[in-house]
Amino acid sequence: MCEHFNVNCHQFIDKYIEYDRVILLLDMFLLRIQSYRHLIFNYEISTSLLLRLLFVLLFCHGYIESCRYVATTPSLIHLNFHLSLAMAFTEFGIICLTSFIAKGLLKIGHSKLDLNRFLRVIVLSHFIDYCSVIVTIWIHESYTPITILLLFYIPAQLQCYRALFTDHWFKLLSVVLVQSIILKIANSIMFTRRAEFMDSFLS
Repeated sequence: MCEHFNVNCHQFIDKYIEYDRVILLLDMFLLRIQSYRHLIFNYEISTSLLLRLLFVLLFCHGYIESCRYVATTPSLIHLNFHLSLAMAFTEFGIICLTSFIAKGLLKIGHSKLDLNRFLRVIVLSHFIDYCSVIVTIWIHESYTPITILLLFYIPAQLQCYRALFTDHWFKLLSVVLVQSIILKIANSIMFTRRAEFMDSFLS
C-alpha cells in the first residue's frame, strides 16, 4: 500500500506504523496520501470512538456556523447555536446521501463500504473544522481565516477518496467538486433562512 517493501515477506508495508503521531499529523496537513491510507486501513480505532469524534466534529462545525450570525441576547445566542447545529447535521446528511449515490452511479470502488471506514473518511476529510474553532478569535474582525481553512476540505476529501478507492483521480475529483457545490448551495439557502428566522424572532 505504501512505498516501503519488506525483503523478507516480499510485501509492501506501512511506514507510518513506526512513525510518531506528530509526523503523521504533519503529513496529513501536507496531504500525503500514504498518511491517509494508514489512517483509513491500518490505524486501530473503534466505530464507537469514530462516532464520538463525528459528534464533536459536528458541534465544531455548528459553532463555526453560529459565528457567522451576530446574536445580541442570550436567547438569540442559544437559538442561533441550535439552528447552526441543525445546519451541520443537515450537511452531514447531504454528504452521506451524495457519497452513496456517487458510489452507486459511478461504480466507485469494488468492495462494500463499511461504516467504520466511511466514518474515517468523514472525520479525516473534515478534521480542519477542529482547527477552525481555534482561529475563531479572528471571527469578529474577518471571516477570511475560517474561509481559507475550510478550503482545505476539498483536497483533504479528495485524498481520502483516493486512499479508499482505486479509481482514477479525475473521477473522484468530479465527485468531490459536485458534492462541494451541492453543500455550498445548501449552506447558502440554510444561512439565508436562518437569518430571516432570526430577524423575524427579533421583531
